[in-house]
Amino acid sequence: MLACTFALSSCSTSFNRAWDTAIAKPGHAGTVEGPWIGTWLSHDNGHHGELRCVVGPDTKGDRTFLYHAVWGGVLSGHFESVHHVKVKGSTATFTADSHLGIYGQFHAEGTIKGGQFKATYKAAGDHGVFEMKRP
Repeated sequence: MLACTFALSSCSTSFNRAWDTAIAKPGHAGTVEGPWIGTWLSHDNGHHGELRCVVGPDTKGDRTFLYHAVWGGVLSGHFESVHHVKVKGSTATFTADSHLGIYGQFHAEGTIKGGQFKATYKAAGDHGVFEMKRP
C-alpha cells in the first residue's frame, strides 16, 4: 500500500489531531464514522504495519477516510481519500478511486460489519489488504 502512497510521509500533525478528536468522541459503535485501528499487508512485497483511519461524516453517500500507516517500524505517512459508502442494514460497503498526485492511483473496496473493517487495495505497483477494528 503503501510504499508509494505513504511516501507522503510527514510528521502527521493533521492526522493526529483528527485521531485525537475522533477518539474523544463517544458513540461510534454500529456506525462507519470515527476511528479504526489495525494493520495493512502488501501482497506484492510482504511489507506490513500498523494502520489507523478516521472516517468522516456522510456527505450524500461519500465519506472522507483519512489513513495513517507505519511500515518498517519507523516510517509513517498519511493520505486522504474520498470513499463512496453504501449502508444496507448493519453492513456498509465502500469503494474508493483517488488520484494521489505523483504517487498514482489508489483503489480500495471493502466491508464494515460488526465492528470489523476489511478491505483490499491497489496502488501504484502494490496491492494488498487491510483489517481494522474499533480502538
